[in-house]
Amino acid sequence: MNIKSKIPFASIVAIVSGVVFLLTYFIDLGTIRQYILSWVTILAATALLIGLMNLLRVHYQRILDNKTVINSTALMLSLVAAFTITLLFGSESQAGSLIFDNIIMPVETSLLALLSITLTYASLRLITTRKNIYTGIFIFFFILTLASYAPILGREIPFLQDKLGPWITQVLASAGVRGILIGVSLGTIASGLRVLIGADQPFRE
Repeated sequence: MNIKSKIPFASIVAIVSGVVFLLTYFIDLGTIRQYILSWVTILAATALLIGLMNLLRVHYQRILDNKTVINSTALMLSLVAAFTITLLFGSESQAGSLIFDNIIMPVETSLLALLSITLTYASLRLITTRKNIYTGIFIFFFILTLASYAPILGREIPFLQDKLGPWITQVLASAGVRGILIGVSLGTIASGLRVLIGADQPFRE
């Protein structure tokens, strides 16, 4: 691991802030944790605004270059309108609720429906491309889970709906999700340690 001797100012700030914030979980340092979190919130909001401005710039350039003019124009108008209404009246206002209930929620529902179709298609491709025991186990539990939450030929099977289906989702699926979360946590800890020792400097990219 090659660590430069001359660490730039940004790395010093990141390392000191990370170490101090980590120590607040072991040592009572008063309100330092809340102070750091407030600054992180402000910086995250600033980064979000910069990202929105960059998004507008990119799509404005696309309009000038006659590339995806309709889609870029619709995106820019929607972004500016939603941002302005939410900024002036608040997200809990009638106008904000109207945008959320009639535009954002239908779009999210459509994306979830598209995701279910994509997963079904991916499952079919899995059957045709990888014919092994793991594919068989996946398809078996996939069909079993669907049957436990949907009537078969209009008839419900009490054993599937009442016992087997909840056991699969609450025990087997929960165990898999917890394993994934443990892996993500270990990866996050490793990435955080690399930032703390100055090996990685993502804030400079």
